[in-house]
Amino acid sequence: MTYILHTYLPPKMRVEKALQLYMGIGKFRAIQICSRLGLQPKLQIFQLHSKQIENITQILKYTYSTKSFLKRIINDDIQRLIKIGSYRGFRHVQGLPVRGQRTRTNSRTIRRQKKSFLQINTKNTNSIKTKQNNTTKKKKK
Repeated sequence: MTYILHTYLPPKMRVEKALQLYMGIGKFRAIQICSRLGLQPKLQIFQLHSKQIENITQILKYTYSTKSFLKRIINDDIQRLIKIGSYRGFRHVQGLPVRGQRTRTNSRTIRRQKKSFLQINTKNTNSIKTKQNNTTKKKKK
């Protein structure tokens, strides 16, 4: 079993495809990493030596922003848009398409998820309101 930066890489998978499992590494960067290390992209993971795995780890760690760091950057950008009150930030908050897509016939999935989320929240708030009403009635007596 081969783990590189806390990610399991299947042993029968080619190096080029396995590197693409990391968020932030696409096909071009995977080929670029392989050529930089002198690896054949069609080489399989179980054929790599420990020194080669260590070199891949070093390159991924220090040259490219991947995984949680990249997610943090994206999340910070979205929070910045929301904080400054831009239209894109508003669309993120509402859970609607941000880049001008139509919403009449498309984006049904996100709208369906939003409806179910709102129904759950309204049920919780209704139960809270009834509990508050019951406690206020008891106090009045």
